[in-house]
Amino acid sequence: DQAFARELRTRLETFMSDEGIGQAANTRIECATDATDLRLELPLFVLFPETTEQVQKIVRLANELGFGVIPRGGVTGLTGGAIPMFARSVVLSLARFKKIIDVNPDTKRLTAQAGVITLDAIKAAAEQDLLFTVDPASKAGSTLGGNISENSGGPFAFEYGTTIDNIASFEMVT
Repeated sequence: DQAFARELRTRLETFMSDEGIGQAANTRIECATDATDLRLELPLFVLFPETTEQVQKIVRLANELGFGVIPRGGVTGLTGGAIPMFARSVVLSLARFKKIIDVNPDTKRLTAQAGVITLDAIKAAAEQDLLFTVDPASKAGSTLGGNISENSGGPFAFEYGTTIDNIASFEMVT
């Protein structure tokens, strides 16, 4: 596994900066659990991509070398969905994807990246007199991407539905 980790790091360094490849013990330990505190495996690395192209290259590399990729947002989930289960895995932090691209009051749409904190999206919508209806209790720490993966709701879900019910479109890397 050490040889595999060295090879993987060498390959990652061809398209990611050193700061984008987290290998420190504390960084890896922090990503071994979520709000469940259910600890399974330490990831080989915690990756902090800054572009969609880097995410695509990580996924291609995972397919080529056979390691798992665990997407991670605000780490407020209570289902264990963002916890590595296998020794040969990396955590893909979307924390640097935190831009609110547009809030359009005419179309009543908010366009944002996966790492945007839910409360920031709620506030951005409110500034345009819009109601952002995805309002989980974890809104101060949860991210839009995490809300999608967990299909988060909140008190507005009874009237407006959960996250999945409120998405007009999205882009994803497969």
